[in-house]
Amino acid sequence: MEGGFNDSPIGLNKGLGQLESWNASEIQKRAARLADDALKIWSLPEPSAQTITEFEGKRAESDFSIEHHPHLLRQPRRALFERFSAEVLALDPGITQQFLKHYVAFKAETNFVGVVPQKARLRLSLNIPIETLRDERGDAWDVSGKGHWGNGPTEVSLDEDTDSGYIIGLVRQAFEFQMGGE
Repeated sequence: MEGGFNDSPIGLNKGLGQLESWNASEIQKRAARLADDALKIWSLPEPSAQTITEFEGKRAESDFSIEHHPHLLRQPRRALFERFSAEVLALDPGITQQFLKHYVAFKAETNFVGVVPQKARLRLSLNIPIETLRDERGDAWDVSGKGHWGNGPTEVSLDEDTDSGYIIGLVRQAFEFQMGGE
């Protein structure tokens, strides 16, 4: 047929015009040929050891610090964060604090609370389902299924006017939940 596979300028169609039949065997042969051609055209890159090292390198925990969070640098927010940090770290000697790019994580086994510094407040991401949290005041809200920094499904705000003792109680619940408590 004029303009058919014999006349096709498309390389993928090469040889199709000479086939007597189009069956499973011919399809498998063509697939093997196309795979071989693909490997010749798009060969596996062989980057240098230096390039691999650059791409494999992970950020060290010390790459970020409080200075990378401008909303934590000015008073009174800095003092609020430092008080909050001290109270959270005092919950258990195994708790660690890690500054990340967008938030500050407090960890035991994994993150149980993340602090997202914002201009008007500290937004706390609690790693406890809202239905498990005993929040008599209703200060927390459910963020499961929503994009947000931190890894908890529940959030609560903390600012200079908030009852920090009550908020630390919510954080303690997230910690105990992670550690297997009720």
